[in-house]
Amino acid sequence: MRRPPIEDLPVPIGFYLEEDKSRNFSAAGARYVDHAMKGRADKFAVGRFYKRQMPISRWTLVTDMFVQGDIVLDFEKDTERCRISVSDGGLFGSTRVKIAVWTVGGSCRHGSQQEFEG
Repeated sequence: MRRPPIEDLPVPIGFYLEEDKSRNFSAAGARYVDHAMKGRADKFAVGRFYKRQMPISRWTLVTDMFVQGDIVLDFEKDTERCRISVSDGGLFGSTRVKIAVWTVGGSCRHGSQQEFEG
């Protein structure tokens, strides 16, 4: 794992941040992350990477889904929620990872997801 752009969101070796498709900011005690990454690795291996690495940064896996070919993992930590989506780039394409983090009011288990507009 290389040094991630955001300390508690690990990045698999060989993946890089697509800066033109990514953003993050903090305001009034809330944090928002909308990052896109791509690299060369099997999408199932990338899913396993996040299931192993996120708990090291105190994230708890709450949902593990396979939806129309994509791996979707939801994590919680304190008042934050994180969704990681891993998709296959096809035979010659790169594997893509989308990471979204948002702050919810109170306990994460009772909050609702905010979608990023853009």
